[in-house]
Amino acid sequence: MNDQLKMILDKMSLLEAELHDELKSSQQRFQERFVASVAELRRSALNAQQRLETRSYKVFTLIFWRHVASIPFIYIMVVPFVFMDLMLTIYQQACFRLYGVPLARRAEHFVIDRHLLDNLNLVDKLNCMYCGYGTGLFSYGREIISKTEQYWCPIKHAQKTLSASQRYNEFLEYGDTEEYHRKVAEYREELRKE
Repeated sequence: MNDQLKMILDKMSLLEAELHDELKSSQQRFQERFVASVAELRRSALNAQQRLETRSYKVFTLIFWRHVASIPFIYIMVVPFVFMDLMLTIYQQACFRLYGVPLARRAEHFVIDRHLLDNLNLVDKLNCMYCGYGTGLFSYGREIISKTEQYWCPIKHAQKTLSASQRYNEFLEYGDTEEYHRKVAEYREELRKE
C-alpha cells in the first residue's frame, strides 16, 4: 500500500474513531436528558395514549389492503432468520474457537427496545421487535463474516464494494499477493488479539 493511501486510510480511521466517540458522547447526553425528564414524558405519553390510542383490532381497518396482503411474506421470514441466527452462532462457536478468534458478541448487535414505548399498540410493538431482530441479525452476521474474511482471505476486491467492513481497509491490495502467506499470518494474529 503506498504512503499516500495509507495516510488517507489512517485519517479515515481517526475520523471514524472521533465520530464513534462523538456518537457515544451524544448518546450519553441524550440518556441524561431522558432520565431527567422521564416522569414528565411518561405522564404526557399516557395522556396522549388515552386520547389517541388506536386499538390493535382497529389497526387492520386503517391499513391499506396491500399491507395486509404483504403480512405473510414479511413474517414467514422469521423462519429463515431464526435458522440463520442458529447457524451463525454454531458456526462461530465451532470455527472461531478452533482458530483462537474472539467470538462476535451477539448482544452488541441486537437492540430490541422500541416495543417498550407505551404509545405503541400491539401490532406496532410486534413490528418493532421484528425489525430490531432482523437488523440485529444481519449486523451480527456481517461481523462474523468479516472476521472470517480477515482470517481466510484478506485481499481487497478488484472492483469497488458498496459497503465494506471496517477490517477491509487494511487488507492487501488486489493483485499484491507476493507476501500473501506472511501477511495472512499477521492478519490472523491481529484478529486473535481483538
